[in-house]
Amino acid sequence: MFWSPPFPLFVAAFFFTGCGVAFQDAQMNMFTITVKDAHRWLGVLHAVYGVGTILAPLIANTIASRMPVWHHYYLVTMLFGALNITSLVWTFRKGLFRPNVSNAKDTAGKELRETVTNKTVWIFNGFFFLYVGAEVTAGGWLVQFLVSVRNGDPSKVGYIASGFWAGFTLGRVALADITHRFGERRMVFVYTALAVAMQLLFWLVPDITVNAVTVCFLGFFIGPFYPVGLYVLTKVIPQELHIGAMGFTASLGQAGSAAFPFLTGAVASQAGVQVLQPIMLGLLIGIAFFWCFVPRQRPITL
Repeated sequence: MFWSPPFPLFVAAFFFTGCGVAFQDAQMNMFTITVKDAHRWLGVLHAVYGVGTILAPLIANTIASRMPVWHHYYLVTMLFGALNITSLVWTFRKGLFRPNVSNAKDTAGKELRETVTNKTVWIFNGFFFLYVGAEVTAGGWLVQFLVSVRNGDPSKVGYIASGFWAGFTLGRVALADITHRFGERRMVFVYTALAVAMQLLFWLVPDITVNAVTVCFLGFFIGPFYPVGLYVLTKVIPQELHIGAMGFTASLGQAGSAAFPFLTGAVASQAGVQVLQPIMLGLLIGIAFFWCFVPRQRPITL
């Protein structure tokens, strides 16, 4: 990417990058769900993603403004990729060349069929499809809304978008234990209600200061949904379906991140960027709708 290849090759590079991210995402989630206090560590794991969403645009903007060619930014991502591979090899070095004695090859096809036909997995697919679509739509269209509808200063409203992602990141860490203590099912409904309240304030109060505060709290309350959803998913489906289900739901989530920002842009081109607010409200209500059908966790017998 960094040497400005022909556009088709550039697109292909993104495709393979996405495949790598998807594989690692599923494996890291699966590994984290097996450790002690998994609910907390899933929050930390996905909070690191939030940190990346804050820092990456700042790094990219700095490089683009100071380097002779903008695509040298991909040298930085290549460096991070190399560090990532190195840390993974070092961390799991004892198991790299250990012979695989499992019967995974024999059962992979059966488990895949069971995963894609499992009703509960499809409920979570809908939940993650709408949730990831909502977070990316909010983060991606926020600046344009503040500039076009609230007449915000383009040089300053970008910090409000960073505030959204900062709240998003903080919520994943700060609310992990509270959510687990009072019950994931109940607390997702509570957070959704609070997020809807923040969204309505953001929509109905035409004050950019109020908007800045409410959008930070919006990110804070919806931030835990992804790690909480993964944690609950592993408690309500058979263990042998965990890896496939996590990969499947993550894929549907990424599909939502592509579909809803595009849909918002298509509608906004005809009706104006103010359509962001009813679309976001509809996504939040849809998230709560799918969560209603999530099975209750099996009680733990002592």
